[in-house]
Amino acid sequence: MGVESYTNAKNRNQSQKKRKKYLGYVSGSRYSANRTIPSAQKRAADRQRWGSMMVSQNRKIREILKRTLVPKLEAEGFRGKFPEFQRIESGDLHLLSIQFDKYGGGFFLEFTSHPPGDLQTSWGENVPEQEITVAHTPIESRGRLQQKENKNSVSEDWFRFEKLSEDELEKLVQQVVNLLPQINDWLREKRVGINISTT
Repeated sequence: MGVESYTNAKNRNQSQKKRKKYLGYVSGSRYSANRTIPSAQKRAADRQRWGSMMVSQNRKIREILKRTLVPKLEAEGFRGKFPEFQRIESGDLHLLSIQFDKYGGGFFLEFTSHPPGDLQTSWGENVPEQEITVAHTPIESRGRLQQKENKNSVSEDWFRFEKLSEDELEKLVQQVVNLLPQINDWLREKRVGINISTT
């Protein structure tokens, strides 16, 4: 075998070893190159299945929130169209919004107070009072009601529902209803309850 052929064979052998090592890492065990790696088609199907499940869960939780939570908000004087609500109380405009995780599977309630009347945004937009939402107000002026007793507010702290049954979804929304007094305390007295985050 010539020098060139020997070098080519050696390089080819090293490339094959590197490939086996790489495949072993990818499949979860260092040298398990013979393990089956999910095809792109299977991964796409898994993503689609997960996405369909999230769409179904999101639809269910919205239905339950509308059926159970919204009447309680209306009893507290809030008016609006899901998921944005307002009320006038003691000379203040109280704003409340149900915010959903953009990746699905969670939500929290965000709220603030603002003087009544139209609002001039920092970017120059004039918003009529009846159209003002929480999103128009400074972030630092808002509070959040969340499931976990944590002064920070990351997605793990919110009301999570991605793995819940329908009965568990009902119980989760009832938990939100039971925590509504903390929102009233914050809006009326700026009292920070254990499920309220202001950061």
